[in-house]
Amino acid sequence: MRHWKWLALLAALWLCAAGAAAEEVLCVSTETCAALLDLGGGEIVPPGAYSDIYEVVENERYALGAETDGRMRYALADSSGTLLTGAEYDLLAADGDVILFRQGGLYGAMDMDGNLLLTAAYTQLVSAGDGAFLALTTDPNDDTPDEILRIAGGEAVSTGIRTASGLEPLCDGLMPFREPDTELYGYVDSQGAVAIEAQFSYAGAFEDGVAHAAAEGLSGAINREGDWLIRPEYDFLEWGDGIIVGLQGRETCVVYAAENSVERFRVEGANLSAAVAGACAIVMDDEALYAYSADGTLILQTARTATLSPGAGGQLILSDGDWGTACVAIVEPDGTVLDRRDQHLLALSDDRYAFITMRVASYSSDALGTIRYSVDYDSLRYGLMDTAGREILPAEYLEIRSAGTDRYLTIAEDGLRLTDEEGNVLWSHLTEE
Repeated sequence: MRHWKWLALLAALWLCAAGAAAEEVLCVSTETCAALLDLGGGEIVPPGAYSDIYEVVENERYALGAETDGRMRYALADSSGTLLTGAEYDLLAADGDVILFRQGGLYGAMDMDGNLLLTAAYTQLVSAGDGAFLALTTDPNDDTPDEILRIAGGEAVSTGIRTASGLEPLCDGLMPFREPDTELYGYVDSQGAVAIEAQFSYAGAFEDGVAHAAAEGLSGAINREGDWLIRPEYDFLEWGDGIIVGLQGRETCVVYAAENSVERFRVEGANLSAAVAGACAIVMDDEALYAYSADGTLILQTARTATLSPGAGGQLILSDGDWGTACVAIVEPDGTVLDRRDQHLLALSDDRYAFITMRVASYSSDALGTIRYSVDYDSLRYGLMDTAGREILPAEYLEIRSAGTDRYLTIAEDGLRLTDEEGNVLWSHLTEE
C-alpha cells in the first residue's frame, strides 16, 4: 500500500547485504503488529513500538514507521533496533551502498549510517556509485522530456541528455533512457554519458551483461556494447532460471542458455504459445501443454487448459482443473507428478509450501453448458507442508508467510505465531496477550 512504480524498480536492489556474515533478523509486519525478531524468536524491536517495519538492507538496516498527523514517517535503524535517524521520512530504500529517501515529495540520499549525503531536492534519484548520483528535478510523469543531471561532490551538472522515460536503477553500470525526439531507447552509464546510442524500440535492465531489447517491435537480447546476442526475431522473449525462451511467429519456440545466449533446442509446430516456469520451457499447441527441461527433455505433457508455475526447490506447480477444486499438484524436476492434490499451493521457500483450502459450491451454467464452481473467499485457510506433500501445520490459518531462513509467520484470528520449519512455535503475539 506504500509502494509505487519507482519503488518497485528499486526492489531488486534492496536485498544486497553489505556483509554476508550478518546475523539474520526477521521482520514481522502486518496490519496489527510490527516487530523485529532474531531467529529464535527473541524480540529486538517488540510489538507496539512501531506501526510498520520493513527491511531496507538485508539483516542490516530497517525502516521503523509510526503515524504522525495521519501520515507514516520512518526512521532508519540498524539490526539491533538502534535508531540512526529521526522519524522524518516517507520512504527509505537501498540503492547500492547508499540509502535513498523521500521527504516532502522529493528524494535525497544518506549513507548506511544515516548521515546526510543529499538533501531532498530531486523528483527522481538513483545512485551512480562512488558517491555520485543521476537525478531529475522536473516531473517525470508529464509529457515534457526531462534533463538528466549527474551529482558528484554535492554539485549537480547537466549531462546534456534528455529522457522521456524517467530514471531506473543502474544495473551493471548502465541505465535505459528514451530519447524524446526519436522515442527510441539507449543506455546511459554511471558518468552520465551515452554508452549505447538510442536505437531500440524497447530496452530493459542489464543483468550479468545481458539485457532484453527490441527493434521494430520484435524482441532479442543485447550485450553491454549494444550488439545483438539474440537477434530481434521474437514476438515473445522471457527469461527463466538459466534459460531464455523465445517464440517466433507462433511456429517456432527457441530456448537459449541465459549464461551465453547459445541455442539449446527448439520446438516446431502450429499455433504455438510459450512461457517460462522456473528452469522449464512451457510450450502449448491446440492439443496439449508440454514442459521441457533446460536440455530439451520433454518431462511432462498434459491438458492444453492446464497451467504450470514455479514451485519450491526446482519443482513446478500443476493446476489442471477449475479454480477451487482439488486439481493442484506438485511436479518433480523429472516430470513426476505427486499423488497429493490440493485446492491451491503457494511456494514459500525452497522446501516449504502453503496449501490452501476453501469452501466451493458447484452450479450448472446454462450459458456455458458445464458445471462451474463458486468459491467462498472468506473460507480460505492456509496450512504448511513440505515438498513431498507431508503436512506440517493444518489448514487453519488466515495466512502463512515466509519470515526468513526456515522461519514462517502464521496469521490466525487470535494473533501471530513464528514457527520453525517443523511448525514449532518460537514466538507469539496473541490478541489476548
